[in-house]
Amino acid sequence: MRSPPPSIGRQWLQPLLTWVTAVLGSELLGYTLKRIFEGVLTLLLASLLTFYIVDLAPGDYLDQFKNNPQMSQERLEELRQEFGLGTTWSDRSLVSTLKTPKADVRAIALSPDGNLVISGGAKEVKLWEATGTFLKTLPGHQGSITALAFSDDGEIFASGSADKTIRLWQKNGTLLKTLSGHSAKITTLAFSGDGKTFTSGSADKTIKLWDIKGTLLTTLTGHQGEITTVTFSPDGETLASGSTDKTAKLWKVDGTLLHTFNHEAVVTAVQFNQNQEGPTLNTVANQQTLLTWTLAGKRLQNQDLRQLPQQAQPITTVQFSPDRETFITSADRTLRLWSLKESKALGTIQGRASLLQVQVADNGERLALINADRSVQIWQKDRSLIKQYGLWLQNILTFDVSQLWKGNWRQVYQGDFGESFTYQRPVTDLIWERVPNTLLLALASLVINWGIAIPLGIIGAVNQDGWSDRSLRVLSYLGQGFPSFITALLLLFLAQSTPLFPVGDMTSIDHADLNGVGKVLDVAWHMILPTLALSISGFAGLQRITRGNLLDVLRQNYIQTARAKGLPENKVIYVHALRNAVNPLITLLGFEFSSLLGGAFIAEFFFNWPGLGQLLLKAVQAQDLYLVMAGLMMGAVMLIVGNLLADLLLAVVDPRIKLSNIN
Repeated sequence: MRSPPPSIGRQWLQPLLTWVTAVLGSELLGYTLKRIFEGVLTLLLASLLTFYIVDLAPGDYLDQFKNNPQMSQERLEELRQEFGLGTTWSDRSLVSTLKTPKADVRAIALSPDGNLVISGGAKEVKLWEATGTFLKTLPGHQGSITALAFSDDGEIFASGSADKTIRLWQKNGTLLKTLSGHSAKITTLAFSGDGKTFTSGSADKTIKLWDIKGTLLTTLTGHQGEITTVTFSPDGETLASGSTDKTAKLWKVDGTLLHTFNHEAVVTAVQFNQNQEGPTLNTVANQQTLLTWTLAGKRLQNQDLRQLPQQAQPITTVQFSPDRETFITSADRTLRLWSLKESKALGTIQGRASLLQVQVADNGERLALINADRSVQIWQKDRSLIKQYGLWLQNILTFDVSQLWKGNWRQVYQGDFGESFTYQRPVTDLIWERVPNTLLLALASLVINWGIAIPLGIIGAVNQDGWSDRSLRVLSYLGQGFPSFITALLLLFLAQSTPLFPVGDMTSIDHADLNGVGKVLDVAWHMILPTLALSISGFAGLQRITRGNLLDVLRQNYIQTARAKGLPENKVIYVHALRNAVNPLITLLGFEFSSLLGGAFIAEFFFNWPGLGQLLLKAVQAQDLYLVMAGLMMGAVMLIVGNLLADLLLAVVDPRIKLSNIN
């Protein structure tokens, strides 16, 4: 009885299963999967290292865009959320502990961006980086430092002393002016938001208003006790003060008293704010009670801070944060941050000893603590490197497998490399715009290098020590002796000295008016010098490698045997010798592949070629992290793919090489 004929399904399924089984058991697949796994690990480590390097750079790579008109505050906040920056104090980190002399810190202030710190001790002001690096000692006061403050732009700071004087300094430590006028120690200092004026409060019960050059504008009198705190309204038109006389006062900057707010204890902190009813004033009495007032003097809220949750110990310090959404309490060694609207705990920080003073940077991301042992600690909101890296990795490794079943293959990968901080555009769009320009330059250089260097290397090896070999060796020495940037500078000088070549750019001014052939010739004309700048040093090295490898092979016994058998010299060289001499060149080709997109940045920079290398160089200079990371990932992927292709080509070209033996 005959068996039924195989179905159509079985006819294609059996060969497919046989092929899959052969591939799964093949050495090629195993080696490829191994290299892919190693490449993925390399990518992860390289990208993490880049995150670390960018994080070490001075400043905050988002803060620098704060005053950029092209960067909206909404977008800036979105980026902070994406990177986990400045969102919470619950995952804080200690930036540094300043190495200050014992019992020599009485006042502290942070620059608006949180990167500089000034500390005041006995007659001296010290300037620090927030990372703990000591910069400068500023002498001059004749009494202990009692008050410090930075201007809103961070360019100037003021110091007040028990010697009754105020000194204005540039942020680099240059003394601008010494001011006198108070009859007792300076207790508090504050700058207006517009940077034109600042105010000082004193134990002599007066407040003085000065312009930024140090000219006295007016003196405010009316308090019956020592001035404890002073602050400006956001518009700089009014200021509020607190005193040991149990009052807070609201003033116009011309000295007119607008209102007096009576309290039951010493007023220790004041801050202007806003609610649904309009502008408000927050005050703290005796570190125990937080009150909210309208500017007309109506009390809106009276909160007993001793009733806050988790607040078991007596509060010794209360400080408002510049973000106008947070206030800070300290009790013994514990500092707590709270939401002004909900009195909800936002985070806790433990000091080294009982806390004496707290100062918060204007950007709200860093704060400074003076402990009872006079040590100073700088803390910042969560900027955990691993968390930032994890958020970025999560964004780029997003897949929707369900699109497979819907037939939408192109929508399976939904990763996002982010938006450039500088250009305000998606990173992938910026890169793909520049890739063709760089590929054009890099491929032209690659073709010239390999198309000329290999034949000349063969000529040099075949005519060893002849006049042609000696001439080529001199040329290769000269080519390798000039770094790429020197070659580029010389060629740029040539372009400026003669009308033969354009000085820079990829096209001429009238490029758009040319026809198709004219546009191609125009781009080719502009390519000549950048391509030469890339090719000269590369050609010299490749020519020497080819010559050396071929000479080694030509000395082998099997080459002598081939010649003894009477084989034509061309066949000996090009079939037997050259085939075995190309192995190192194939390995080199893998590295050349990886540098196709990033290796042209020197020529692009000097000749203003709108390529990828120039884009990534500017991204590094601007700390444009999304763009830097995308460029790094692309370069790393090409390096891995290039090395993998080189290994596979080696196995194809030279049967003696087994993939299992390649490390």
